Amino acid sequence: MLLLILAMSQAVMAAPKVKSVEYEGKGKFEISFKKKVQYKNLKITVKDNKGKKYRAKITEKDHDDVTFKISGYKRGRTYSWKLKGIRVKGKGKYTSVKGKASIPAASSGIAVKDVNYDHKDKEVEIEFDTSVEWKDAKVTISDGKTEYVKSILEKDKDGIELKVGAMQTGRKYTCKISGIRKKGSEKYKMISFDFKAKDD
Repeated sequence: MLLLILAMSQAVMAAPKVKSVEYEGKGKFEISFKKKVQYKNLKITVKDNKGKKYRAKITEKDHDDVTFKISGYKRGRTYSWKLKGIRVKGKGKYTSVKGKASIPAASSGIAVKDVNYDHKDKEVEIEFDTSVEWKDAKVTISDGKTEYVKSILEKDKDGIELKVGAMQTGRKYTCKISGIRKKGSEKYKMISFDFKAKDD
């Protein structure tokens, strides 16, 4: 009994606590942990709120976060995920950690498919999951202190390209776009979303 209690306490100590789960588009999620972690034969399982299981692949991992991608994902559903083979760095046995995350429904408005920052040319390309229309479009990108958009270079039915000031890769920014609507909708609107500057 004592050994069982000890083993359970070690597992609790070793289980990492999740700091945040962010949806990055295209079925990708980033799980951030509150403390540094270690991995051993790391695996992930995923199922949605309807009980359907999905194939998922771990695409990146480092000392404090894990990124995974769901194949054949569906919008508007909540996904339960479970990581196996993880622990707080240097503490106890390798264990598991689980949580939930959602992918927004495309029908609720204009969904952002991807955001790419080209640090060399200082350009941001935003892609949408649906066809859009424009009228007197305005765009801002801010970190809360500085505004980065210099000009709109190009816009079309599924995206927009911007000239920006120097941004920091990996940092979170807030983008606001006005004068945009989903193709066939009646009103032009403003959309707002957060993203991390990443250079593909």
